[in-house]
Amino acid sequence: MKNKIIFLIGIGLIFGCAHRETRETVTDLRPTDTFKVSKVEPEARSFFALAEKSFVNKNFDQALKTYQLIRAKYPRGKAAQLSAYRLGMIHYYKEEYTLATKEFEAFLAQFPNSPLAFDVTYNLAACQYQQNQYEKAYQTLSRLKLSEIQAQGARRAEIVYQLAALTSVQLGNHTGAVAAYAAQLQLPLKEPARSSVEASIDKHLWSIRDKSDLERLMNDVTDPETRAKISQRLAAISPTEATAPPVAAVSIPSAAASLAIENEISPSANLGSGSSGDRLHIGVILPLSGKWAPYGKRALEGILLAAKVYQNGRDNEFELFVEDSNSNAVSAGKAVDELFYQHKVMAILGPLHWKEAVAVANRAQQLGVLNLSLSAKEGISEKGRTYFKML
Repeated sequence: MKNKIIFLIGIGLIFGCAHRETRETVTDLRPTDTFKVSKVEPEARSFFALAEKSFVNKNFDQALKTYQLIRAKYPRGKAAQLSAYRLGMIHYYKEEYTLATKEFEAFLAQFPNSPLAFDVTYNLAACQYQQNQYEKAYQTLSRLKLSEIQAQGARRAEIVYQLAALTSVQLGNHTGAVAAYAAQLQLPLKEPARSSVEASIDKHLWSIRDKSDLERLMNDVTDPETRAKISQRLAAISPTEATAPPVAAVSIPSAAASLAIENEISPSANLGSGSSGDRLHIGVILPLSGKWAPYGKRALEGILLAAKVYQNGRDNEFELFVEDSNSNAVSAGKAVDELFYQHKVMAILGPLHWKEAVAVANRAQQLGVLNLSLSAKEGISEKGRTYFKML
């Protein structure tokens, strides 16, 4: 056991003193050009101008009434089409997603060839996502062709890929999530957005255990960096991994799906020895999303390398379970419960930021779990006898 603890400390030395869900919301897709009053039929222009003025000023109730009047008075013209789109968006902005869904579905049925059909299809999927209708949102997004998405320009394409990724995550579709995130890397992303996307690819890629899924993913992905990571994952899969737990089990559920054990629940029950056969269960808590994600990604990569995850001939001595702290102290504290109660870990490595380190140290001390923090913050080591930190 002494050698195992030394191994953990050795991993910590790799990183020195680096510092730094709620379910994510989605962005609506807006037309690239504002609507011009001159584009509608002459007899509807005065009404449409009033409606647009109210809409721009965010007087949504008044705009809603005027757009409805236009659609009733001129049901087949350009004004009706633009008004129908605005009605759906007003309901979306008011978080009336059921009404917005009905408006967008009606729009696509009445104006299937409209230049706004792409925007409406995306916004319909966004409404379905907001209503937790993830399968419907996924199917709606599948109507959008790759050529259509690419023709939208970098920013609009990024928004579409973001929703595709979020929807895949909610469905537990790691392959779809990797494909959507990889598509984002083909766009001119800036930091820290690029590092965040890369970290998301890492955590979902290492949750894919089926070799055939990885091979199909290789055919779908064009980003060179992601393809290289897929090759590494393929090389790391052992013949028995489909039936045995992975060496690095990267499990990062959304906050909405996570079950946190309240502090008053006693940890005194026998919850396991923190091992399965000759393999030790080691927990890792790192910021793989949020403000400190770039640092968390680098730390995770180092841990995986140290654990020989990328090597075909690895000895499978350690079974790693990784939780995302979301760069948030509350999430970090909840991650301790997830690792302790579900995965029966005997020790936890991380996190990085001092606020998260305090939350993890407090909860680990209550549960009696060894915690080796990667934070350099002074004073945290006073949390208890199960806590250690980098010097």
